Amino acid sequence: MNPHLVVAGVPRTGTTLLANLLTVPEERRWCSVEPGHFAVTEHQRIYNRAKLLGWQISSPKIDDVLAFLSTLDRFGVKEVHQGQTQGAIKLAPLRIVACVRDARDIAVSMADPRFVHARRPPTPLGMAQLTNRYLQAFRGWKNRFPVTVVRYEDLVKSESYRVDLGVALDWPLAGDPSRNLDLYRRGDEKRDGVVSRRTPADRQQHAELAVAVHEACCPYQSEFGYA
Repeated sequence: MNPHLVVAGVPRTGTTLLANLLTVPEERRWCSVEPGHFAVTEHQRIYNRAKLLGWQISSPKIDDVLAFLSTLDRFGVKEVHQGQTQGAIKLAPLRIVACVRDARDIAVSMADPRFVHARRPPTPLGMAQLTNRYLQAFRGWKNRFPVTVVRYEDLVKSESYRVDLGVALDWPLAGDPSRNLDLYRRGDEKRDGVVSRRTPADRQQHAELAVAVHEACCPYQSEFGYA
C-alpha cells in the first residue's frame, strides 16, 4: 500500500505550493492545505470540490469528510511544525515530506511588508528557535518514518526536480500550483501578484537580518546544506 504524506516545514518553505501540486482530483490524489486538524473551513473546501467532481460525499461534517478521504488512492496533509504534525502522524502508512529552505531567505520572506501583517517580523533569535524546533522534529521523524527532503530552491526552479520528486513519491506533481482552485480560495489571491513594497532601507535591513540569521541558525543551515 502506498504511504500517505505529511508535508511539514517552517513557514515560507514551499509547503503550500507542494500541497497544491500534489492535489490531483482527477486521479483521486489529495493533499489537504492547512487542515488545522481538519478545521471546518477545510471540510467545506473538500466537500465543495468533491461535489463539483461528482464524487459521493454526504456532508462537510468531519466524519463524512474522513470517510470520503479514506476512499482516495492517496491522501496527504500539509502542516508547518512539529506540534501540528503530531495530529497527522496518526495516518498509516506514512511518509514525511520535509520542506527546507535557506534560513536567510525564509527570514527575508517573512519580513516582506506583504506578510508582516500576518505574523511578527522575524528576529535572529526567533528564527533560531523556529529552525531548531523543526530540526529536532526532523531528526525524530527520521527514526520513525521514511522522510523525503524537498529543497525550496529546486522545487520552484527545476521542472526536472519536480518530475524526479513525483517519481520518488509515486505521486505526480500535476496539480495546480496557484491558489486559483476553488478548494484554496481565501479571498487573498491578489496578494501573490503584488509588487514588493520594500524600500532601499528595507533591503539594507533585510541584508543585515540575513547575515545575523545565518549565524543564529547554524545547526539548521549545516543539516540541510546551506552553510
